[in-house]
Amino acid sequence: MSNSLAIVNVTAAIRDLLQKEIERDPELANLNVTTLSPDKARGSNDINQLNVFMYQIAINSSWRNMPIPRGTLGLESGFPPLPLDLYYLITSYGQNNDEINSHRLLGKAMSVMHDHPLLMPAELKNAQVGSDLYAQKERVRITPQPLSVEEMSKLWTAFQTQYRVSAAYMVSAVLIESTKAVPSPLPVLRRGEEDRGAVVFSESMPYITSVLPPEYQPGVRLGENLRILGVRLNASMKIMVSSNLIEEPLILDSLPEGTSNEIRVQLRNEQNDPDALSKWAPGFYTLAVIKPIEDPRSLTSNALPFALSPSIELTSNEANIGELLEVICKPRLRLNQKVFLIIGDNQISPETVDTPEDIKKPTSLEFRVPDIKKETYTIRLSVDGVHSMPVPEGSAPPWIEFDPKQKVTVS
Repeated sequence: MSNSLAIVNVTAAIRDLLQKEIERDPELANLNVTTLSPDKARGSNDINQLNVFMYQIAINSSWRNMPIPRGTLGLESGFPPLPLDLYYLITSYGQNNDEINSHRLLGKAMSVMHDHPLLMPAELKNAQVGSDLYAQKERVRITPQPLSVEEMSKLWTAFQTQYRVSAAYMVSAVLIESTKAVPSPLPVLRRGEEDRGAVVFSESMPYITSVLPPEYQPGVRLGENLRILGVRLNASMKIMVSSNLIEEPLILDSLPEGTSNEIRVQLRNEQNDPDALSKWAPGFYTLAVIKPIEDPRSLTSNALPFALSPSIELTSNEANIGELLEVICKPRLRLNQKVFLIIGDNQISPETVDTPEDIKKPTSLEFRVPDIKKETYTIRLSVDGVHSMPVPEGSAPPWIEFDPKQKVTVS
């Protein structure tokens, strides 16, 4: 690949090629090869002249976004290069503006380009000091570019000068190297523990298709069970729960009863696990099952999401407009979680959020009751988009009414 001098390198190489090859013909020895725009090319000259003008630059689609292997082993790859196709127009002018000489000169130039379909490394190296296009592994090719009369007339209209018969060529591909740093990882010293290399398992991986909360519920609460459906499951498997709400994944035991297509796991509450309130937080999690095999490896399934809903308690089921309503949230909230209370059609942000230093105590929030119609409301707490469920814990569907403990009468 090359640096940013690649474009001028190609232009200079084509100019030098035409100058050297055509001057071998004694009748065309008095030749000037220029690289000016067509409207300024001829000027006051009256000698034999070829003008090489780059009229278009396009991105080469074949090389676009293709990283180039680097390094001694070809294992490193940098940012993709800038791949360019350069389009040139070669125009001839005969001595004393003789059109016969002009046509002869253009024919000679086209013959030279036909005999040189590649710009050789030596030609590129001698044409431009400081460019390393000559070292590019991809060869720089010259291809005739046929233009219709309409396309040619549009070009010369853009040049705002008198039309002259010309030949068009495409030079491709010119790769300009990216200046971004190349990532270079350290070599591998050991392939796995004790350099064992790859491990092939004869057992099939477990696969889960669904993670279901208790029936008809959008989420699960602490103390409730999750149903895990899939294939190649059994009750001896471990359950791995992950989330950005917790520092390390939680490893849970599945419940004893289970089949090859369904197992269950309980999210223990504070009655069964003293650290439950701080171990968990309301929000979204992912769950995978782990099939233990001989140490030190195990088989882990795919992961699926589930929602852990907050459980709430009210310190009072009555409140006046403008007063503070205290809501207890289990499990404890994490810092920067987005919380609001849903009461009627209103969503209220908390006035205060108190998460005690004692990790065995829940989070306490205070909300100011808005100016709403005086009646009884069933309230819900939303934490990061996961709502509390206004039905009694431990009850089974069909539910007849909402949990009276989660209702507040506004007066």
